Amino acid sequence: FPSHDKLSKSARCFLACWNGVPVGFYAVLAMPSGTIKNAWRGHRLVALPDYQGLGIGNRLSEWVAHKLVSEGKRFFAKTANIKLGRYRDNSNKWKPTNKNKKARKNSEVKKNYNNLINNNLLEKRLCFSHEYIGNCAN
Repeated sequence: FPSHDKLSKSARCFLACWNGVPVGFYAVLAMPSGTIKNAWRGHRLVALPDYQGLGIGNRLSEWVAHKLVSEGKRFFAKTANIKLGRYRDNSNKWKPTNKNKKARKNSEVKKNYNNLINNNLLEKRLCFSHEYIGNCAN
């Protein structure tokens, strides 16, 4: 799971277990905005390698999103993971934002990765961006 020094201290963290064994982790953050009130966003979603490909990340992110929305919050998630992004594109529980399927901005890449990896490749990588709306979709 993610090292605690890589997570924001203000993260709200959730652990998914199967038969008492940790299999997934999701950290979310409050999203301060001048235009959107009471919004949260995904911060770090992890499924342990032996449990990847089973839909744990999809289900965990939806469970957390549903919990926050049921508390009166709005929830947004962004991912470069193609399977997760396509799942959300095809789900009636997620609504694409106007930034869905857009390449990362160069400033986002530098801020998030501190030039540790090839920024040129990351700039060309599409990101999926959605808001969780639950079962409210038409």
